[in-house]
Amino acid sequence: MKRWSSERATLQDDVSRLQTSLKPVNNTNPDILLSRDPLIKYQNAEINRLTTANNSMKTKLKNLVNTLSETERTIAWNVEKKVRYELSRTNNQVAEERLQLAREIARLKKQLDDTNANTTLQQINSELLEFSEGDKKLDRYLSQITSKVIHTVNDLSKNLIKANETIKKSESEKIYLQNESIQLKCLLAKKNNSASQLEYYNCHDEQEIQQVDFQRERKKSEEFKADCIYLQEIKDEVEKLQEEKELLLREKMIKEKALTRNVSGVKTKLAIALMRNEKLNEKIKSMECNVAAKLNTVKKDLSVQTEDEMEKLQSLLDLTKEQLRVTNSSLESLKEKWNNDSDKKQLESKLLMLHEHNNEMATQLIMERTTAVEALKEFERSTKDIERLEAELEDVKFERVALKKDLAKIKMENNELRDEKMIYKKRGITIGEESMKARESLQSKVRLMRIRCNKLMRDLKISENKNNEYDETIKVLEDDKSRLQIQVDVLIRGLEEIIGDLKETQMKNSEIEKTMNKIEFDKKQWTNEQESLNEKLKHLEHQLDVEKIENNNINELLIKSNKINEELESKCRKNISEIQDFTNQLNDAKNECKELKIGIETMSSELSLLKINNKEMKLLINNSAVEIQQLKTQRVIVDKEKETLERQLEELQAEIKTQNIVNYSNVSGDFLKDELTKQQIEGSKEMIERDFVTKTFNQFINHSEKSLLRSLEDTDKELKVVKCELAKVRDEVGFLRNDLDNGKFGLRSLTSENNALKEELAKLRKEKQQLEAALRGHGKGFKK
Repeated sequence: MKRWSSERATLQDDVSRLQTSLKPVNNTNPDILLSRDPLIKYQNAEINRLTTANNSMKTKLKNLVNTLSETERTIAWNVEKKVRYELSRTNNQVAEERLQLAREIARLKKQLDDTNANTTLQQINSELLEFSEGDKKLDRYLSQITSKVIHTVNDLSKNLIKANETIKKSESEKIYLQNESIQLKCLLAKKNNSASQLEYYNCHDEQEIQQVDFQRERKKSEEFKADCIYLQEIKDEVEKLQEEKELLLREKMIKEKALTRNVSGVKTKLAIALMRNEKLNEKIKSMECNVAAKLNTVKKDLSVQTEDEMEKLQSLLDLTKEQLRVTNSSLESLKEKWNNDSDKKQLESKLLMLHEHNNEMATQLIMERTTAVEALKEFERSTKDIERLEAELEDVKFERVALKKDLAKIKMENNELRDEKMIYKKRGITIGEESMKARESLQSKVRLMRIRCNKLMRDLKISENKNNEYDETIKVLEDDKSRLQIQVDVLIRGLEEIIGDLKETQMKNSEIEKTMNKIEFDKKQWTNEQESLNEKLKHLEHQLDVEKIENNNINELLIKSNKINEELESKCRKNISEIQDFTNQLNDAKNECKELKIGIETMSSELSLLKINNKEMKLLINNSAVEIQQLKTQRVIVDKEKETLERQLEELQAEIKTQNIVNYSNVSGDFLKDELTKQQIEGSKEMIERDFVTKTFNQFINHSEKSLLRSLEDTDKELKVVKCELAKVRDEVGFLRNDLDNGKFGLRSLTSENNALKEELAKLRKEKQQLEAALRGHGKGFKK
């Protein structure tokens, strides 16, 4: 591209010379002169050909973009599938190994219980042998477990390395495909240029053959005028492009500075992550060494202890066997001497000594058995410590894997930043060309849109993960709700039982009242009989006075019993009212549970709506990306057309200088001026249309960005509302749990009060029976 600002004066001089040369000479018709131009047909043909070529290029580019996107998706999907499959397989293997270990530990515990259950010396010997074999088996199992753990860790590391290699390969393939697409674009541009040159030479040959046609020459002159107007428009556009160029250069410098800052930040993060990884590797190695040393020390200690204890037990067994032989021989000798009466007392004393010695040996054997049991317990503790250390090792390994993943992510980001830096460097090489600058600006905008789209996709994935977490929390709440319902049912059953017990107490109280009424009726009869007896038996007044005192005591007891019954009735009423309150509270809790169910259902519906909105947002983002790619291709096509037209202008200028100026002398300057004004008007219209297209494109991009940002803000707000509602639901569940605990405490207090009431009723029954017996005794005394 030439700098039109520097050649503006030269172009103006050329236009003035052409105007002077085209003044009328010999009064020839301008229509005949202009009709001889043969370039009009060829230019129209070239325009049609270029439009067809542009359409074909558009279709090819669309196909390439679609194939690239499909290959990227398939590669990423396959890698994710492989990684997930390998992780699930390793988890299953670890679970199976844990089950095997649990089974072996249970079997060993059973063997230990069996060894503790036996009592005889032979069983102790057999159990000691089994214990030694079990120790060897444990050593084997521990070695197998450690080897398996090491193999699984190595397999996981290898699988992660393979996954990272596959990801790098996919990225390299992606870059290779992008480079191939760029090369294909360049080849297509070269082919189009070569084809245009060939057609131009052919047209030139035909032009030499058909110079006779005067009408074509006229058309050529008209097109020349149009080209002059177009040149002026191009100059204006070039000035605008230079202004845009300066702005883009400034923006590029700012972006490069920001990228350098980001790269430096990422480098620092990488250095920190590498330092952490090295520290963790050192910690893991130290932990592994410590665990191995502890295992070796524990094994050695256990083996030494077991060998020492085995030797001690064998020596004790040999001693006991020898002593038993000695005792048997002494018993046989004693049996032979037993017939002699003189030695009986000595033999009895010896037998007592032997019996005491046997008892001492038995106590020693019991003590040694207890020591063996304690050694076994210490062995179990050591095995538990080993398991705990293995669990800590696994946790450290998982942390190492997570840090490796973080390192891989940081490396990916660093590679992306490096790629962007290389792309900016490549762009900086082609700053001198104006069309490439415009193209680079569009590419930077498209990349920014892609980055924003990727960010939006990441945010959508994060929101999906959050939605999944919310689904899990909702499931947990549903489980808690089911548990609460079970507890409520249990409480209702307990209340029903308490109500039944209260009914029973009420029935018993009614029976007591009936008995009291009977007692009062008997009392009345007895008073009547007493009055008749007072008239008949005056000489027994002293006895009657004593009996009256006793009757007064009985009446006081009856009054007390009546008061106790009234107090019991009041307590029963209070208990009934409290039970009603508890039933009301339970009904309220049930209603709250129903409301919670409704709230959870609404939350699930809102979550489903959020998922649908996320899917719609994904579709909108994909559509916007497709539209941006289409606009990009259109801008590239416009730039190519612009380049071709500028070349044609340069060629036309060269031809106009070489052609004979005499043939165009009859054309009037006024006619040219009118045609130039017309072409300027048409060029201004085209400029307005181009400005309108660029403005609409920028407005569309801004509108799409704003709509996406608004949708993201709306989703964030909805997620915050969902979090608040979930927190409220959790708080309500906590309040319900507290209410249930209070209800349980109240039920316990009611049960304790019910038991106290039952005890008081039993005491009252006993007092009633005593009173009835006393009354019967008094009746019998009066009868006598």
